[in-house]
Amino acid sequence: ADARPSVSVMSPAAARTDHVRRLSMKAAEKASVTIKTPAADSRVAVTSPFVVEWDTTGLSKAAVMQVFLHHPETNTAHTLSSHLLNSGSLTCMLSRDLISGAGYQVTIKAYIGSVSEKPICECVSQPFALYRPLQVKSVETPRLIYLPRGADGSFGFYFDGPLITQIIAGGSAEKEGRLKPGDQIIDIDGKEVLGLSHLGIANLLNASSNKKVELFVVSCVEGYTAYCERLERLYQNYKATLCFQKLVLPSSNTMETLGMNVSTTNGIVSIDYV
Repeated sequence: ADARPSVSVMSPAAARTDHVRRLSMKAAEKASVTIKTPAADSRVAVTSPFVVEWDTTGLSKAAVMQVFLHHPETNTAHTLSSHLLNSGSLTCMLSRDLISGAGYQVTIKAYIGSVSEKPICECVSQPFALYRPLQVKSVETPRLIYLPRGADGSFGFYFDGPLITQIIAGGSAEKEGRLKPGDQIIDIDGKEVLGLSHLGIANLLNASSNKKVELFVVSCVEGYTAYCERLERLYQNYKATLCFQKLVLPSSNTMETLGMNVSTTNGIVSIDYV
């Protein structure tokens, strides 16, 4: 019988994986990450560039970093970067619908090789605060307006982001009388809306009490003028792409011509190819 010991041979892929694993274990013994910014108790504007800086020990520039923003009390988390080389900094814009307040933290996780493996080290920043700077150009004193929810479920106005664009005839806003096109919403039921997306503002309105909503608004003539000019440009561009064709239909409701069935119903013309 052959008494020679058996020898196992790894495939190239398995050898690479084992090599990465060994490097990770060796690096994990001395690797560390220290977050420099945001600093403890600092205030970060949601609408301004958000900078995260860190120092690392025992990690090369080829290490892969994951950066998260989270709020422990509300258990919310947002990925700032899921695959970033160890450059020492990350600059991004916080464009999500984040609620202003204190207690936010940044978590950085470092990997060697695939991010599907266990991180070799991680670090959590000290708590800091997010806020939205006031961006309203107006000399008018802000107004507090209470609007009841109408029978149709709305508050009687249309909006685009924080800008009021139209008052619905016969709705709650028209009956109250003070809300005007061109007004800018500052907060809804005490919650800031500046910096929120259109969907974020709609969610705040939908979450309001079934009886009424509390709006804090200010006139924003410049913003409304820019909004109307943008709509006019869109309309002119749309008109330039239209192709008009005149159709003369006989008195019957349906006709066959040029390989098409053309019918009219309630003033709507339908064309089906045959």
